[in-house]
Amino acid sequence: PGEYWGRVVVSAKGGRAAVLGADGGISATLNLEIRSVIGLFYRKGVLRTGVEIADIAAAVEGDSIVVQPHLARRGTAAFVGTVRAELRDSSDVVRAQTTMPLGVYYAIAPRMTLPSAGLPAGSYRVVVSTSATRPDLPTSALTPAAPARAETTLALP
Repeated sequence: PGEYWGRVVVSAKGGRAAVLGADGGISATLNLEIRSVIGLFYRKGVLRTGVEIADIAAAVEGDSIVVQPHLARRGTAAFVGTVRAELRDSSDVVRAQTTMPLGVYYAIAPRMTLPSAGLPAGSYRVVVSTSATRPDLPTSALTPAAPARAETTLALP
């Protein structure tokens, strides 16, 4: 029982396209290759999934805050959903946020950025949460999962 996945890569090579310059003095030839990458999934039995947020790295880089949550899949199927990062001030007001659709097949640490321009110096909380929803996929294609949430603190200079 469980979920198994792979990628089928189909490529077709052939054909040449001549590219001529406007004045006819420069020419080039392009070799064409078309490649399709198709996900292949096999599911058997009752599937369970979830994601654990093990740690959150957050740092100021230029005019942005880079957030990298360490995510680990739990259960017998990939976690397919959305991860959200929020920057909250001392009054718990959300000052910046971003979301990212993703699949967690194995442990990953996606890079997310939040704007820091115009924010006053002080202590903030970086809150990362997940949900098993995606705006680009029907609910029937997703394995239900409990939401996950973790946070860390960050001082802005």
